[in-house]
Amino acid sequence: MPGTSKLSIQLLGPLTVRAEDGSDVTPRNRKTRAVIAALCVAADGRRGRKWLQSLLWSDRSPPQSAGSLRGSLTEIRRSFGEAGTLLIAEGDSVRLDLEQIDVDVLNPSEALSSELEFLEGLNVRDPAFDEWLSEQRAFWQQELRPANNQTAPATARITAIAPEPPASDWALSVAVMPLKNKTPDPAMAYKAEGISEDIINGLQRTRWLPVISRSSSFANSTPEGILDEREFAQKLGAMYVVTGSVMSGNIRPVIRLKLYDVSGDRVVWAERFDFISDEYGDVLDDVLAQIVAKIERSIALAFQQLVVTRPVESGSFQDHIWRGRWHLAQLTAADSAKAHMHFETALELKPEAPEALVQMGFWHLWKAWALRENDPLDTGGWYARRGASVDPDDGRCFALMGISRSWARNFESAIELLRQSVELTPSLAIAHHQLGSTYNLADRPEEAIAPLRLALRYSPRDQLDFTYQTELAVALVRTDQADEAWIHATRSIQQKPKYWYGHLVRILAAKKMGEDEFVASATQEFKSLNIRISDDHFKWLPFKSDLWLKELQGVLN
Repeated sequence: MPGTSKLSIQLLGPLTVRAEDGSDVTPRNRKTRAVIAALCVAADGRRGRKWLQSLLWSDRSPPQSAGSLRGSLTEIRRSFGEAGTLLIAEGDSVRLDLEQIDVDVLNPSEALSSELEFLEGLNVRDPAFDEWLSEQRAFWQQELRPANNQTAPATARITAIAPEPPASDWALSVAVMPLKNKTPDPAMAYKAEGISEDIINGLQRTRWLPVISRSSSFANSTPEGILDEREFAQKLGAMYVVTGSVMSGNIRPVIRLKLYDVSGDRVVWAERFDFISDEYGDVLDDVLAQIVAKIERSIALAFQQLVVTRPVESGSFQDHIWRGRWHLAQLTAADSAKAHMHFETALELKPEAPEALVQMGFWHLWKAWALRENDPLDTGGWYARRGASVDPDDGRCFALMGISRSWARNFESAIELLRQSVELTPSLAIAHHQLGSTYNLADRPEEAIAPLRLALRYSPRDQLDFTYQTELAVALVRTDQADEAWIHATRSIQQKPKYWYGHLVRILAAKKMGEDEFVASATQEFKSLNIRISDDHFKWLPFKSDLWLKELQGVLN
């Protein structure tokens, strides 16, 4: 009871733990505080160890997450001091003795303000926790309204409140139906469900795409799979639905997926992936990142096309964002000017909207790259930093900051930012690409190959794919893999026939191969295009040393 408890824990507002004498004994680690919160609102204060591990360390292996949880439990006992005995380990579960702890949401009074946010400011950067926190905030906001100011029994708490689908101008959102198990192995049903959750978590990390929560999607699915895609989408208010199954393959199970566009009543993407795992354990991160990247990219292209074919919606924030994205993707000066106009209007409508800040940052960096100017680099970096201050979990902001630093020859800082971007959004192709590009610029081509290969796997139908191909060709030429470099440089100029950099890399690859016929044909193709190249083209390329540039310039002699 209040006043006689050994501890008091405040969950409304910033989480705060106070000892019996009123001193603050709140643990410093964010995930440790999240463990306390999860136990406080659990029935009888008890949670399974595995449940806590999956909530807060969903991206780690079981041994790693178990060790992290043990570390958090140790920190709780140390912070609580003499009251550390209120945390009780019981085999596969842990429990807080709530009989001796005063938790504000469990003992509401007239003085308790429902205007305070549940766990205000607590950000642990785990998609599973983000979903749980969203559900809990929705529950306690409803439970603690002044009109409902009754004491809620400790057993009345829930863990799966389905939030309303995210609001947007055109209800842009995606829902994932639980994958069906079509193998003869019943145990694969659990793995299929786990893959579905992983896809949801991965899509949530893209930030720009509203994703229907796992609890809502799974609650609106049936074991028999009776609902079709349209019915499922209508129940959840989603425009796009991911469906699929795990099936038996020749050697191992395979994952078959498709993306259904409700507004157009069509399938916009479908693909099969090998169920690559250790003894059918968790699907490898690389496969999941590919899946998420291809779903995200397919939705972006489909929705973008939908926007530009509709009449202009004056005053619509989403309309300006997506029209701007479409124009920017055309990679022309005229379209770039139109993109800038749309992004400026979007910022006027919502000055602190992360999406508008990110897109304006992209626009300035595109200007720097296209015009070989340094001034837009600082402006693009400024928009990226501002975006990150609004949404610190948006990997695109860190990618933009990394690009700005890389092109300014601040390579170590750029690499760190780009790695942070990849950690936040593993499926973000441009972050992998720019990480590889930065290694090239820093004269570390051997380290560039792996991230550039990932970028190509994660970038289906990307308008910048020709730059990805060329950067990989550069790394391969510089590490004496000229044969493969020729292939990627050829793919680059097939997509962008007048891309001068791709042509020069291709000719250099042919020379290193010792194939005179290839050198002659590649040189003739380049000359026939009458591409004008000046010293400024080479001067702007921000390599650490001029060794590579001299080798490249030698192609023109």
